[in-house]
Amino acid sequence: MNWRDEWKTIGGRIDGLMSAGEFFVQTLRVNSSDSFGVGTHLSNQARDIYLIIDEYYVRNKSLMPSSAENALDVFIKKIGPKFSGNPSGDLDGLKLYLTSLSWLKAELEYFLTDFSFQARKRSERAFLHLQQCIVADKNIREQWQQAFEKGELQCERLGGAHLLLHGIWAFKVTGAVRIGDGPRQLI
Repeated sequence: MNWRDEWKTIGGRIDGLMSAGEFFVQTLRVNSSDSFGVGTHLSNQARDIYLIIDEYYVRNKSLMPSSAENALDVFIKKIGPKFSGNPSGDLDGLKLYLTSLSWLKAELEYFLTDFSFQARKRSERAFLHLQQCIVADKNIREQWQQAFEKGELQCERLGGAHLLLHGIWAFKVTGAVRIGDGPRQLI
Protein backbone atom coordinates (compact mmCIF):
# COMPACT_ATOMS: atom_id res chain seq x y z
CA MET A 1 0.00 0.00 0.00
CA ASN A 2 1.42 3.42 -0.90
CA TRP A 3 1.48 6.32 1.54
CA ARG A 4 -1.55 8.05 -0.03
CA ASP A 5 -3.70 4.94 0.24
CA GLU A 6 -2.45 4.38 3.77
CA TRP A 7 -3.55 7.90 4.70
CA LYS A 8 -7.01 7.25 3.23
CA THR A 9 -7.30 4.23 5.50
CA ILE A 10 -6.23 6.26 8.54
CA GLY A 11 -8.63 9.03 7.52
CA GLY A 12 -11.44 6.46 7.32
CA ARG A 13 -10.68 5.34 10.83
CA ILE A 14 -10.74 8.95 12.02
CA ASP A 15 -14.13 9.39 10.32
CA GLY A 16 -15.45 6.31 12.12
CA LEU A 17 -14.21 7.58 15.46
CA MET A 18 -15.78 10.98 14.78
CA SER A 19 -19.14 9.34 14.03
CA ALA A 20 -18.97 7.30 17.22
CA GLY A 21 -17.99 10.42 19.18
CA GLU A 22 -20.92 12.38 17.76
CA PHE A 23 -23.32 9.58 18.69
CA PHE A 24 -21.81 9.40 22.17
CA VAL A 25 -22.38 13.12 22.70
CA GLN A 26 -25.99 12.75 21.52
CA THR A 27 -26.59 9.98 24.05
CA LEU A 28 -25.11 12.14 26.81
CA ARG A 29 -27.86 14.67 26.15
CA VAL A 30 -30.41 12.03 27.10
CA ASN A 31 -28.47 10.49 29.98
CA SER A 32 -25.29 12.21 31.17
CA SER A 33 -23.82 9.11 32.80
CA ASP A 34 -21.27 6.89 31.09
CA SER A 35 -21.71 3.70 33.10
CA PHE A 36 -20.24 1.51 30.35
CA GLY A 37 -17.06 3.57 29.91
CA VAL A 38 -17.71 4.56 26.31
CA GLY A 39 -15.75 7.80 26.76
CA THR A 40 -12.74 5.80 27.94
CA HIS A 41 -13.05 3.44 24.99
CA LEU A 42 -13.27 6.34 22.52
CA SER A 43 -10.24 7.98 24.15
CA ASN A 44 -8.29 4.73 23.83
CA GLN A 45 -9.25 4.50 20.16
CA ALA A 46 -8.10 8.08 19.62
CA ARG A 47 -4.76 7.31 21.27
CA ASP A 48 -4.39 4.22 19.07
CA ILE A 49 -5.02 6.34 15.99
CA TYR A 50 -2.46 8.86 17.19
CA LEU A 51 0.16 6.09 17.47
CA ILE A 52 -0.70 4.90 13.95
CA ILE A 53 -0.33 8.48 12.68
CA ASP A 54 3.03 8.83 14.42
CA GLU A 55 4.29 5.60 12.81
CA TYR A 56 2.88 6.70 9.45
CA TYR A 57 4.73 10.01 9.74
CA VAL A 58 8.07 8.35 10.53
CA ARG A 59 7.74 5.92 7.58
CA ASN A 60 6.46 8.39 4.98
CA LYS A 61 7.57 11.94 5.81
CA SER A 62 10.23 11.96 3.10
CA LEU A 63 7.69 10.91 0.45
CA MET A 64 4.93 13.45 1.02
CA PRO A 65 4.67 17.12 0.05
CA SER A 66 6.43 19.45 2.49
CA SER A 67 3.13 21.10 3.48
CA ALA A 68 1.69 17.74 4.57
CA GLU A 69 4.93 16.83 6.34
CA ASN A 70 4.87 20.17 8.19
CA ALA A 71 1.24 19.68 9.27
CA LEU A 72 2.02 16.22 10.64
CA ASP A 73 5.17 17.51 12.34
CA VAL A 74 3.25 20.29 14.09
CA PHE A 75 0.50 17.87 15.11
CA ILE A 76 2.93 15.34 16.56
CA LYS A 77 5.08 17.90 18.39
CA LYS A 78 2.34 20.16 19.75
CA ILE A 79 -0.72 17.95 20.12
CA GLY A 80 0.92 14.53 20.37
CA PRO A 81 2.08 14.84 24.01
CA LYS A 82 -1.54 15.47 25.03
CA PHE A 83 -2.50 12.02 23.71
CA SER A 84 -0.56 10.35 26.51
CA GLY A 85 -2.99 11.69 29.14
CA ASN A 86 -6.69 11.23 29.82
CA PRO A 87 -6.71 7.55 30.83
CA SER A 88 -10.11 8.05 32.48
CA GLY A 89 -11.73 9.17 29.24
CA ASP A 90 -13.04 12.47 30.62
CA LEU A 91 -14.99 14.59 28.18
CA ASP A 92 -12.45 17.43 27.98
CA GLY A 93 -9.72 15.02 26.89
CA LEU A 94 -12.06 13.31 24.46
CA LYS A 95 -13.01 16.68 22.93
CA LEU A 96 -9.32 17.48 22.48
CA TYR A 97 -8.62 14.12 20.83
CA LEU A 98 -11.56 14.18 18.45
CA THR A 99 -11.14 17.82 17.50
CA SER A 100 -7.41 17.54 16.86
CA LEU A 101 -7.76 14.34 14.82
CA SER A 102 -10.52 15.91 12.77
CA TRP A 103 -8.40 19.02 12.22
CA LEU A 104 -5.40 16.94 11.16
CA LYS A 105 -7.49 14.92 8.71
CA ALA A 106 -8.89 18.03 7.06
CA GLU A 107 -5.46 19.64 6.92
CA LEU A 108 -3.74 16.61 5.40
CA GLU A 109 -6.45 15.91 2.88
CA TYR A 110 -6.10 19.47 1.65
CA PHE A 111 -2.30 19.24 1.42
CA LEU A 112 -2.40 15.81 -0.22
CA THR A 113 -4.88 16.87 -2.88
CA ASP A 114 -3.29 16.84 -6.30
CA PHE A 115 -4.92 19.91 -7.81
CA SER A 116 -3.15 19.50 -11.15
CA PHE A 117 -4.56 15.96 -11.42
CA GLN A 118 -8.06 17.28 -10.74
CA ALA A 119 -7.60 19.99 -13.36
CA ARG A 120 -6.44 17.42 -15.92
CA LYS A 121 -9.42 15.17 -15.19
CA ARG A 122 -11.82 18.11 -15.47
CA SER A 123 -10.22 19.15 -18.79
CA GLU A 124 -10.37 15.60 -20.14
CA ARG A 125 -14.04 15.40 -19.21
CA ALA A 126 -14.76 18.77 -20.86
CA PHE A 127 -13.06 17.81 -24.13
CA LEU A 128 -14.71 14.40 -24.19
CA HIS A 129 -18.07 16.10 -23.67
CA LEU A 130 -17.27 18.55 -26.47
CA GLN A 131 -16.43 15.69 -28.84
CA GLN A 132 -19.66 13.93 -27.95
CA CYS A 133 -21.67 17.12 -28.48
CA ILE A 134 -20.11 17.68 -31.91
CA VAL A 135 -20.96 14.12 -32.94
CA ALA A 136 -24.46 14.08 -31.44
CA ASP A 137 -25.77 17.60 -32.13
CA LYS A 138 -26.04 18.91 -35.68
CA ASN A 139 -26.24 22.58 -34.57
CA ILE A 140 -23.10 22.34 -32.48
CA ARG A 141 -21.28 20.55 -35.31
CA GLU A 142 -22.24 23.36 -37.70
CA GLN A 143 -21.07 26.00 -35.21
CA TRP A 144 -17.69 24.32 -35.00
CA GLN A 145 -17.41 23.93 -38.77
CA GLN A 146 -18.14 27.66 -39.20
CA ALA A 147 -15.63 28.54 -36.47
CA PHE A 148 -13.01 26.36 -38.13
CA GLU A 149 -13.56 28.16 -41.45
CA LYS A 150 -13.16 31.57 -39.72
CA GLY A 151 -9.88 30.59 -38.10
CA GLU A 152 -8.13 29.63 -34.92
CA LEU A 153 -9.32 32.53 -32.78
CA GLN A 154 -12.98 31.75 -33.45
CA CYS A 155 -12.37 28.12 -32.46
CA GLU A 156 -10.64 29.32 -29.28
CA ARG A 157 -13.62 31.50 -28.40
CA LEU A 158 -16.05 28.66 -28.93
CA GLY A 159 -13.85 26.23 -27.02
CA GLY A 160 -13.41 28.73 -24.20
CA ALA A 161 -17.17 29.04 -23.86
CA HIS A 162 -17.50 25.26 -23.63
CA LEU A 163 -14.73 25.05 -21.03
CA LEU A 164 -16.54 27.64 -18.92
CA LEU A 165 -19.53 25.29 -18.80
CA HIS A 166 -17.23 22.84 -17.02
CA GLY A 167 -15.84 25.41 -14.60
CA ILE A 168 -12.56 25.84 -16.45
CA TRP A 169 -11.47 29.43 -16.84
CA ALA A 170 -9.57 29.32 -20.09
CA PHE A 171 -7.86 32.29 -21.58
CA LYS A 172 -5.15 32.97 -24.09
CA VAL A 173 -2.07 34.64 -22.71
CA THR A 174 -0.91 35.98 -26.06
CA GLY A 175 -2.86 37.15 -29.05
CA ALA A 176 -3.25 39.94 -31.52
CA VAL A 177 -4.81 43.12 -30.17
CA ARG A 178 -6.76 45.52 -32.34
CA ILE A 179 -6.59 49.13 -31.28
CA GLY A 180 -9.41 51.21 -32.64
CA ASP A 181 -11.83 53.91 -31.56
CA GLY A 182 -13.25 51.80 -28.74
CA PRO A 183 -11.73 49.65 -26.04
CA ARG A 184 -9.02 47.11 -26.85
CA GLN A 185 -10.37 43.89 -28.27
CA LEU A 186 -8.84 40.56 -29.08
CA ILE A 187 -9.07 39.89 -32.78
